[in-house]
Amino acid sequence: MKKFNVNIYYTGFCNYEVSAKDEEEAIQIARKLEVKKQQFFTTLESWKEADTAEELKNEESKI
Repeated sequence: MKKFNVNIYYTGFCNYEVSAKDEEEAIQIARKLEVKKQQFFTTLESWKEADTAEELKNEESKI
C-alpha cells in the first residue's frame, strides 16, 4: 500500500454583532475579534472540493 498526506478542509463561520458606519467597516471590525471557538466548530461543513491527497514518496504504509 502507498502512504499519503491528506488535507481535509472544512468551512465554518462565527457570527458577531458590531457597530459600524457601513458594511465594509463592520467586516473589518469583526475580523479583529476573537474567534468564537464553540460556535465555529458547531458550524463546520465539509468542503470536499478543496480536499487534497499527496503521495509520500519512499514511504510504505504501516496500515
